[in-house]
Formats: sequence, C-alpha cells, structure tokens
Amino acid sequence: MDIVGILTGLWQSSGFSHLFTADGWKNLVMIFVALVFLFLAIHPKFRFEPLLLVPIAFGILLANMPETGLMADPAGLMDETQLVEGAHWYNDGVLRLIYAGVKSSIFPCLIFLGIGAMTDFGPLLANPISLLLGASAQFGIYIAFLLAVSMGSITGGLVSFTAGEAAAIGVIGGADGPTAIFSA
Repeated sequence: MDIVGILTGLWQSSGFSHLFTADGWKNLVMIFVALVFLFLAIHPKFRFEPLLLVPIAFGILLANMPETGLMADPAGLMDETQLVEGAHWYNDGVLRLIYAGVKSSIFPCLIFLGIGAMTDFGPLLANPISLLLGASAQFGIYIAFLLAVSMGSITGGLVSFTAGEAAAIGVIGGADGPTAIFSA
C-alpha cells in the first residue's frame, strides 16, 4: 500500500482541499471572521454579546465548509420554479432547512424572542424607572409614524408620505441610531 497515495486521496476527498482552490480563499476569509467572532464572544477579557456572536460564528463556519452537503437541496424544495414529485423535507441538508426557516421569517422571530427571554432583568429590577426609557423609544416610533402620515393634512398636501415612507420615518423615531437610519 502506498501511504502517500492514501493520504493524498483522503485529502482530495475532504472538503478542506476545496478551501485551497481559486474560490476557496473566500471561504477561508469567512472562516477567519467566524473564529474572530468566537474569540470575542468566548474570551473572558472581551465577552462581547456571546448570546449573539456564538450562534452567528457557528453559522458562518457551517455555511463556509465546502463540499459538506449541508446546503444540499436534492429534493428541490427551495426552488419555486420546479418542485420534485414526492420530495420530502428530510432529504435536504440541515442548513437548507434552517435557511427555509429564516426565509419564511419564522426563525428570526423565535431567535429574538429567545434572546429577549434570556436577557438579564437585574438592571431593570434594580432601577424600575429605566422602563420608561425603553417605553419612550417605542412610543417615539408610533408618534413619528403618525406625524409622518398626517403631514399631508398638516401642510395642505405640500409634504406627504406613503405608508412605507412613514414607517421608515417611524423606525428612525425610535432610539435605534444610525443603523435604523441607514436601513430606513
């Protein structure tokens, strides 16, 4: 038996050999980003939002491992143009199923509900008046939305906003900062 040939065959049949192809550098960069996220979340000196960074980092790692079949869609369930007769969801890759939950907006809601449920309420219990700060941000969204919708009647039709534009202005009305302004 040729041990070098066996090891070469093992290397070529693994997903790691695809990391060093022409497009593999993109996967390597993202794997490095995932490792940085894990480091920042786990290291005792930093501990930057471990509830968010650890799942994000593992998602990045899983999505960027080449030739694993985690995103496989042999049943064609994610292709709306052609559905495979007799296809079952359990034939698809794990990440493809998670992607279906994200695409249908079910998983993001569940994730943020779970993170909200795990939030430490110690500061709120220690200083209950801080509840008003959070509530004022939510009221700011509604007040800014209602003002934007009523601008047409206030200015005599000079300035008017559609419901979508008013909603974008309402998001900015909350205490969300530059990210909300950019996305709105």
